[in-house]
Amino acid sequence: DFITDRYGPAYYPGQPRHFRKKEGAQDAHEAIRPSNVRLDPESIQADLTREQYRLYKLIWSRFVACQMSDARYDAVQIDARCAGHAFRASDQILKFSGFTAVYEEGRDDEAEERSSSLPDLDGSERLTAEKQEKAQHFTQPPARYTEATLVKAMEERGVGRPSTYASIVATIQDREYVIKKDKRLWPTPLGRVVTELMIERFRDIIDVEFTANMEHQLDEVEAGKVGWKTVLRDFYQDFHREMEDAEKALDGVRIKVPDEETDEVCELCGRKMVIKSGRFGRFLACPGFPECKNTKPLVERMPGRCPRCGSGMLKRKSKKGYVYYACERGAECGFMTWDVPTAQDCPSCGQTMFKKSGRGQMKPFCINEKCPDFLPEDKRGYKRRMPKATTDTVENAEEIAPAAEEAEKKPAKTAKTTKTGKTAKAAKAAKTAKTTKKAAEKKPAARKKTKTESEA
Repeated sequence: DFITDRYGPAYYPGQPRHFRKKEGAQDAHEAIRPSNVRLDPESIQADLTREQYRLYKLIWSRFVACQMSDARYDAVQIDARCAGHAFRASDQILKFSGFTAVYEEGRDDEAEERSSSLPDLDGSERLTAEKQEKAQHFTQPPARYTEATLVKAMEERGVGRPSTYASIVATIQDREYVIKKDKRLWPTPLGRVVTELMIERFRDIIDVEFTANMEHQLDEVEAGKVGWKTVLRDFYQDFHREMEDAEKALDGVRIKVPDEETDEVCELCGRKMVIKSGRFGRFLACPGFPECKNTKPLVERMPGRCPRCGSGMLKRKSKKGYVYYACERGAECGFMTWDVPTAQDCPSCGQTMFKKSGRGQMKPFCINEKCPDFLPEDKRGYKRRMPKATTDTVENAEEIAPAAEEAEKKPAKTAKTTKTGKTAKAAKAAKTAKTTKKAAEKKPAARKKTKTESEA
């Protein structure tokens, strides 16, 4: 009734749609539905936060769209001949929106974006060849996984469950087996070494078929068809043997993770610095160790320019783990900010625009106080006021963020004074000493009494 009333009879297929349950699907995750379909996102947006509204809109839109009619397209194909060659262009034109009027899945890859539609042509028209271009194409390797395509691949191969997909993707990034660049996951040297070691010593454990089969066995345990002790016993016998063989083969062997060479030049010896991994993450180090012990924090270069001196901007991390953005000249310039620099320039003053840190699309703003488009800090959308450190200059670039953090700390409390003029700490010490003295005076009598009783 809701679909017919709002969108019209053509948008309802005539009967409810039923979908087959996917194998291994956990209905607790897939069965999220709005409690009342007439509570559309726009009518309750004023009572929701931005995140709540976006989540509810996604759930509501997908729920309504799954019960609507199919979208219909007209397939268009144009064939043209020129110089003995045939050229073909294909496209599809939307004739009836159907469920896409409510919900259309986003595209994870920018390459999937549709190109401009084909023009209306008559079959009798003649096309003019303006120019000819020769191009040679080579076979390209498969695109690297994104978080979405990795989850899709795991789902197709039966690895994991909906409740574990997020933790799997987070774990390989937290342990630095992969790093995220341009929304894609790239393996690190550590990830490659670990993978090669696992393939060499535990080939059957990391096999995709083994993982999918183990998921199937666990489902049978849940259904009561197989005993869990039997499953563990069959698994552990082979695993224990492989573990013992690996311990013997790797006894005394130190596996070295290859270093990543960078374009950064060591200012002490002139060698190209490499990326190493330590207890506190990745860092730049000179390959000439131990002759040269120069190290640097690994920083990420950001778009935009420093509003104070025009130099480049770097992404840094303070000693407490807070991310901030500072000028590449460090203490010579002294500029730092909590806002993220962007590649956009302010149309009024021409300086680099910044945006609020965090996830999601944020509207860039200008931080130049002399610009008419300047946006004050209290209007940038932060839940709490950030410490104003954009105009502070410090001696060391590494002290920029800690200096801003110290600004948030309260001044130390002064010592309380008692009526006698002593501080509370001194009075407490005197009281403790007095109590100890009284206890010492009583001890000899107690000892003498005990001795007399023993003699009697």
